[in-house]
Amino acid sequence: MPKLLVIRHHSSAVGLGLLEEVSKELGFEFEERFINEGAVLPESVSQYAGVIVMGGKQSVYDAHKYEWMQKEIIWLEELIKAPPVPVLGVCLGCQLLAHVCGAHVYLGTSGIEVGFKKIGFKKTEDPYLKPTLCGQQVFQWHQDTFDLPEGAELIAAGLTYTNQAVRFKNNVYGFQFHPDVCEKRIQNWYQEDQGKAWAEYLPSLDDVLLTYQSHKPLMRGFLKDFISKYFS
Repeated sequence: MPKLLVIRHHSSAVGLGLLEEVSKELGFEFEERFINEGAVLPESVSQYAGVIVMGGKQSVYDAHKYEWMQKEIIWLEELIKAPPVPVLGVCLGCQLLAHVCGAHVYLGTSGIEVGFKKIGFKKTEDPYLKPTLCGQQVFQWHQDTFDLPEGAELIAAGLTYTNQAVRFKNNVYGFQFHPDVCEKRIQNWYQEDQGKAWAEYLPSLDDVLLTYQSHKPLMRGFLKDFISKYFS
């Protein structure tokens, strides 16, 4: 059974939501490495069907605070020079890929982008990404953003923060939004952020969960189609 290497930066108590659900349906196994908890990155990834670099609460520009992130950046720099397998980054993972491709990653000046926000597709003929989410709302949970690095192509854009789906050099992909999210993860993030500075700006959890139910089939279909093509 093909296996995906999943690089995690978040608590092991938080699952992988729709990503895990649809990947298992497609016959993939997961090997998760929680590098923020001390897991070591492999010297080679050729035994995997692909690599997925997930999100986290950390910021790329704070890498000097985390020895494990510094090591991850060096590892990613080597990996994307000539990736032997497909590589995808989600949220922080996308920002890390932008960084190692030479882009500036920074705290966005348009405030937090949380909840369901509309995106549009700039490119509708990508071999792996169907424009099924064009004009649709997708789940966001970030304020950090990045400039488009040289050699990258913008596939989907948002109104608050432009770079939402990007094909980096060497056919490496990144999603700033979260097509992988599930109800449990949304609830967990809300609970974790209670009492924090940006909590007052969060949309109603009940409203977000209601929107999630209506948008889940579309996000699920988008993610399943991408995984089946990109990691095959």
